[in-house]
Amino acid sequence: MQSERPPSERPRRRPPHRHPAPGGTRQSTRRLPERPAPRRTRRRSGHRRGGRPGPRPEVPRGGRHRPPRRRARPRPGRRPRGRRARHDGGPHHRLRPPGPRAGHARRPGDRRMTAKTAVSLRHARVRYGPLEALHGITLTAPGPGLTVLLGRNGSGRTTALRALAGTVPLTDGSVVWDGTDVTRVPAYERARRGLCLVPERQAVFGSLTVRENLELAAPAADLALDAYPQLAPLLPRRAGTLSGGEQRMLALSRALLARARVVLVDEPAQGMSPTVAARTYELLAGLDACVVVAEQRLPPTLHDRTTIVYELRRGSVVFSGEAAELRTGRA
Repeated sequence: MQSERPPSERPRRRPPHRHPAPGGTRQSTRRLPERPAPRRTRRRSGHRRGGRPGPRPEVPRGGRHRPPRRRARPRPGRRPRGRRARHDGGPHHRLRPPGPRAGHARRPGDRRMTAKTAVSLRHARVRYGPLEALHGITLTAPGPGLTVLLGRNGSGRTTALRALAGTVPLTDGSVVWDGTDVTRVPAYERARRGLCLVPERQAVFGSLTVRENLELAAPAADLALDAYPQLAPLLPRRAGTLSGGEQRMLALSRALLARARVVLVDEPAQGMSPTVAARTYELLAGLDACVVVAEQRLPPTLHDRTTIVYELRRGSVVFSGEAAELRTGRA
């Protein structure tokens, strides 16, 4: 029988583990060393408020920061160098020769320019899908004056007018107006600069009256009624109810009221009587503008006038010269 051990030799029992109450923390009897109070220092220049340092100023090799030196202003008449020569308004800008700056030249068709103007196609090519309508043609229409593009249907005369107006894009070549390349200028911007196109069809607003069509071009329609007195009794009528010749007169009246610098007309005398057609060509020839007309045959009224003629055939220019030379060659 085993004898009991004395109390001093008995193994000690561990006290039961007590979990802290929910939401509470177990307190420790160990004392933590006190932390020193934060030292207040001045914020360096370049440090942000959040405490993150920003870009530090460059310090020269001498060990201390020196303020940048101010650059001396160049003497009058001497052009500065470096970035200052391109960005600041130094005296070299005042030495610029008189005249419009580069990129700020007057636009073609501007009212302040002289009456002389010219529009031309240079090696122009136009394609409608797989078919090529113009095969690199070159023509020039000086102004003020009348230029006639002759050719049968499918010769490319209407396409040449549209290329000058900007309603069809060029696949190659350029459009030049008063020495300025306007190939990439859209059609509405060319119209703002003084170009007017009178197409063969749909040249008027059919849902508006004759008076409203004329008021879109100018508030006063006296000039149009003087040119075509036949329009006076038709002012309250809808333009869509007019005949073909009356619509051509209305479309040309709008071009006369616009006072454009370049006027492009496709078959102006279509559907008109011989008397009205002769009157129409007299009005176009008397305009102080560059007028380009597309016709199938040379009108008899222009035989005795100084008119430049270009004859097109299958998208190419086969003749260029005056009207008298064309008559002599065909005779």
